[in-house]
Amino acid sequence: MAQAVEEKVGIQDDRGAEQPGVLHLTVFSASDRMVRGLVMLLAGWAIAALAIPIPIVHLIVLPAFFLGTPFFAYKRYQLVRSMESVEGVCPRCSQAVTIKLETDDKLPKWTYCPACNGSVQLVQASTAAPVV
Repeated sequence: MAQAVEEKVGIQDDRGAEQPGVLHLTVFSASDRMVRGLVMLLAGWAIAALAIPIPIVHLIVLPAFFLGTPFFAYKRYQLVRSMESVEGVCPRCSQAVTIKLETDDKLPKWTYCPACNGSVQLVQASTAAPVV
């Protein structure tokens, strides 16, 4: 079963100032990853099957989905952690911010503060400043 997890991270700006933050992510178990991969595989092949009776479309959609779906199903199976967002205080503008992340982002990651549009880096807790 997927678990919502929080980890401590650091939010650094390009001048060296740093603030603590909280990373929100989802961790998938092995069985959950298997189910997600199989659902992706079956859904892609179902779309390919639905394209069979459509005259011209099936010449492109059928091979694309039939051959491409295993790749995307495998990538979905490989996804152990899904990053969602980081909450904290921007070291540049001192405002509380929530920074949205892509599913497959890795730390450290440079991004922009949604409040002041300043450049910030999200770093692991081991290199982050201690949370006070």
